[in-house]
Amino acid sequence: MIAARGRDLEQLTPAILDEACRAIAQDCTEKEAYKQQNLVSEIARRCTQHGLCRADLSDYFFHGRSRPESWGGMSGRMLDDPKIVEERPSRLLAESTFKVLGELFANVPRNHNYRVYLLIITVLVCLGRRLSEVMLLPRQRLIKRPSGYYFKYLKLKGALGSQQYVLEVMPVMTEVVPLLSAVLLELEERSADQYACAEEMCLTNGPDLRFLSEIEQDHPLFYPELLAMGMPESMFGTSWFTKHNRIKRGNVFGPANRVAYLLRNDVEAYCRTHYQERMTRPLYIADGQPYYIKDMLILKWLGTSSGHYVRWIVDTCSAASFDKFLQQLEKLCLKFASAQLDQAFTSHDFRHTMNDALDRGGLPDIMQSVFFGRKNPVDTKAYQHTSPERRALEIREQILLGQVGGKLAERTMRLPVDRRESFVTSQIRAVHDLGPTGMCFHNWGAGPCDRHQECHGGEGCDQLGWVVQPAESAEIFEELIQQAAHNLIQLEVGFSIYPTLETIPNWEKHLCLKISNLLDRANKLVPGTGLTQLYEFVNTGGFDEYALPRLRNGIGKGYELYKQCRERFYEQFVAGEREQWQDPDRTPLYIPVEIL
Repeated sequence: MIAARGRDLEQLTPAILDEACRAIAQDCTEKEAYKQQNLVSEIARRCTQHGLCRADLSDYFFHGRSRPESWGGMSGRMLDDPKIVEERPSRLLAESTFKVLGELFANVPRNHNYRVYLLIITVLVCLGRRLSEVMLLPRQRLIKRPSGYYFKYLKLKGALGSQQYVLEVMPVMTEVVPLLSAVLLELEERSADQYACAEEMCLTNGPDLRFLSEIEQDHPLFYPELLAMGMPESMFGTSWFTKHNRIKRGNVFGPANRVAYLLRNDVEAYCRTHYQERMTRPLYIADGQPYYIKDMLILKWLGTSSGHYVRWIVDTCSAASFDKFLQQLEKLCLKFASAQLDQAFTSHDFRHTMNDALDRGGLPDIMQSVFFGRKNPVDTKAYQHTSPERRALEIREQILLGQVGGKLAERTMRLPVDRRESFVTSQIRAVHDLGPTGMCFHNWGAGPCDRHQECHGGEGCDQLGWVVQPAESAEIFEELIQQAAHNLIQLEVGFSIYPTLETIPNWEKHLCLKISNLLDRANKLVPGTGLTQLYEFVNTGGFDEYALPRLRNGIGKGYELYKQCRERFYEQFVAGEREQWQDPDRTPLYIPVEIL
């Protein structure tokens, strides 16, 4: 308000937005400022998209700011708080919630007005997309490829206020393919009339009036016939027809019986009041092709302020209508479910729940960012909800059971049994995941670490640990090589996504340190193990036995990425070998990836 100084919306400029964002940054914490500046960015995008301002607002200084690095930091809670073990992050949906939603999906009739929103929820559960992306999905079926099933969606975030978008193709997890296929089939069957209405609207640039095509202009339309056409029950009461003097009364059945009726032009005029020009304009342009309401997958009959649904206008679902549906869930549960929902949620909580589940299942951060369509990997951390406090408690138990290696764990096991628990409690105040190379126990709340990002150099850090399992040397060696190959795959994926970075990013340093540490540990078991042996392991298909079963049952796009990585690995390895041995014909052994 201070930055705008009372100007009208059309006078908004990038300079005003920058001034407002600077004021927000001064008055709020870093995290709160990020949220509010994000809202400013969304308002600017909408204003530019709909032509509400004279200036282009898509390029001001604070636009598109990255999520703060401190996002999701330390909570300051005590580890002896009993609620840590029991609590569930607020943005994650409970199993009981999915059970109730499943009952609603199974029991709510297909012709129910709220059925379409249950289908939307099911798509959110299956794909983990944003609500805005689901609302504007084009009509389609699943795309079947040798590597799995895929689905097209409209990537909206980061579009900078333009209607020029891109249709992205995303992999669909094997487990949800049957459910998603059933939803798409139901939408196709139940929406046939709505699709036909949308086609007619785009053809005539008006409401769908085909139901009046065989009615003469002077033919009187009485209450029962009008109801059958879809007119509201209160049409002859306090309705639009009464306010605009459209109701006729005549001695149709005799002088003593003056019956109310309407003519065709009265009904046409009423139907046209629900039509808006924006309904038949292109909703967006993707890959150079305009998409209209007739091209949309999810449509609904237009609802009026009186609660009546008209049958001559269709519209896309909106975030506001979805929020209204959420308010009606209690009534739906009373009628169609065995229990009530015990938690409130938003459409975005399904995205948080899926991302957290994939993270707990071991999907690398880079692949999480690609799967959910994010540009900034920092954003992915905000969707991972494993409590640091709970993680610390779990590691304490594993150390006492002898399942953790490292100097601190070794010191613990050398102590008398009655002193181990108190020692671990005093030492393990925080746990930071370092991936396959282990974990760090340094408490950053007490001060910085002298060996930051140098965990594996020299004799190793006292605060470094890793989970160990009793196994034979051969099994341990195989696990170390597989982990090193896994990190090499992540490194190559990172290079393929960010090929032109000017400086070496932290993730590259971190992955290289992981690979170096794993190979050092493998070399102690099998002398002579190094980077050359790791490349030979990958190029000859050694890692395929570990990766392919997961890719076959998981995300199809991962197979394509893995295959491309293998091919690049081999090209780089051949070039290095030929340069080292000064032999242009040297061709190391290569076994192609098995075709799934």
